[in-house]
Amino acid sequence: MALEGDVVQSSMRIRPPTFSEGKLDGTNYTLWKFKICAILNSYGLLENVLGLGVEPQPTPNTKDASILIPPNPAVLRAWKQQNADALCAIVTSVSDVLTLIQHTSKASDAWTVLKTQYEIRNQTRIQSGKSIGHGTIC
Repeated sequence: MALEGDVVQSSMRIRPPTFSEGKLDGTNYTLWKFKICAILNSYGLLENVLGLGVEPQPTPNTKDASILIPPNPAVLRAWKQQNADALCAIVTSVSDVLTLIQHTSKASDAWTVLKTQYEIRNQTRIQSGKSIGHGTIC
């Protein structure tokens, strides 16, 4: 995936990942998170989802702070494409819980909604059961 300043051309794009099995259903958050993080990381989209790759914003002019300079169009376009790919990966990796994120337009917002809804609940279930925990990349 493109880094800041790189231009993404549509002919060079990689198809965003999709899920066929193991979709998030509300009971399998920990395993889903491990899988989606690995997939997003392999596509260079994880930083966008975690909110580390922020949307380029206008910056104040150095001589007149009341004048905003728009972000570089190529950088903004690349960020928007990465956000769309990451959001697509998340949306296609959930099942019954899609209604929780159907109104989000940023991958990082969808991630936060799902994390807030399921992470603590699933950690409690794992700690009270016999499951073996594992580290994740996110």
